[in-house]
Amino acid sequence: MKVVQTELSEEEYRLLKERLEKEGMSVKEGVRRTILEALDRETAVSSDDPFFLDRSAGSGKESAGEKHDNYLY
Repeated sequence: MKVVQTELSEEEYRLLKERLEKEGMSVKEGVRRTILEALDRETAVSSDDPFFLDRSAGSGKESAGEKHDNYLY
């Protein structure tokens, strides 16, 4: 495991500590969870991704999946 160190202003630290105390969480755990949530959001697959909105992929010849060589060559 790696240790990450950063600096916060007094106000930032106070706000962070207050929020985490309400949730019954230590600063260490709160910062770790926040980082993991940010990474998850960044790498999550969105249903709004244009790849999933392309309806043409499901249309056409029904046997294309089985006989694709016949259609291509």
